Amino acid sequence: MLFRSGVGSLPRWSQGWDVGYDRGFLIAPTSDEQSPFSLKITNQTMFRYAGFLREVETWTDKAGDVHSVNNFSNFQIPRGRLSFAGGALVPDLSYQVIIDYNTVTSTPIGFRAYLLSYEFSDALTVHVGQNKVPGTREWLTSAFQVQGPDRSLATTFFRPSLSQGIWITGRVADDFHYHAMLSNGFNTSNLPARDLNVYPCWSGSIWWEPWGDFGKDMSDLQWHEQPALRVGTSRGVDGCRAKAADPFDGSELQVVVPRERREPRRDVDGEHPRGAAVARGVDRVDGGGERAAGRSRDARAEQRVHDPAQA
Repeated sequence: MLFRSGVGSLPRWSQGWDVGYDRGFLIAPTSDEQSPFSLKITNQTMFRYAGFLREVETWTDKAGDVHSVNNFSNFQIPRGRLSFAGGALVPDLSYQVIIDYNTVTSTPIGFRAYLLSYEFSDALTVHVGQNKVPGTREWLTSAFQVQGPDRSLATTFFRPSLSQGIWITGRVADDFHYHAMLSNGFNTSNLPARDLNVYPCWSGSIWWEPWGDFGKDMSDLQWHEQPALRVGTSRGVDGCRAKAADPFDGSELQVVVPRERREPRRDVDGEHPRGAAVARGVDRVDGGGERAAGRSRDARAEQRVHDPAQA
């Protein structure tokens, strides 16, 4: 049963349930044989003050557009998380629903992850739902468990994101770990089914810890008395990129076919109209895919500013 450690000291109901705090608000049966149901509620919130005093009033981007520079002074929540997790129905079945919230993006609240997991053994646990697409090593570590206030820039810009699918995790021979996933894509969170294509994403990560448990992150917050080593690699293949023969399938990753580059039309004054660069070198654009691409790019841009990470 999930979350049984330390519950012996919790207040006990007469019906045989423990209720109290154990690294989160916990409701659990007094014994695993009594009931498979349990619930643990946890919350994590990052809070900060942000202040900026401008020295110039405007700035110009590389397209020539002029933007204003504003002063600001406010309190912010760059990352917050509310998690509901526990066991249900049978002893080896567990669930988790994660809701993220913030005050720094255009989507202040949303479902971060939702999954059902069945543990056959330490070597095999099967999961279904929405969660991280395996990628860089640091990406698989919760943002609340890294040493700094956030992940590295390399992880932020080169990692995949969230998607729906089925995945397996496990530990083999005590020191070999794996995480493999079949999903809808590298980043399909908040995309409706009509904007998805028929090509799945295959991704996985493996790592070996020959000298014992390495820990949760690169920093040695666990304070190993002996050296620790982790060797691993990750790989991801997006089906719509590998299947380039059908570029007009509504994919959010490939919506145009380039041909010989042409100069776009110009306004009367000789300047390129805003957005003309988008049409340069484009044969045709699939409307559904274009809408999906816009949402996908917007989602990626927001996640690079605010990267809600998994528990």
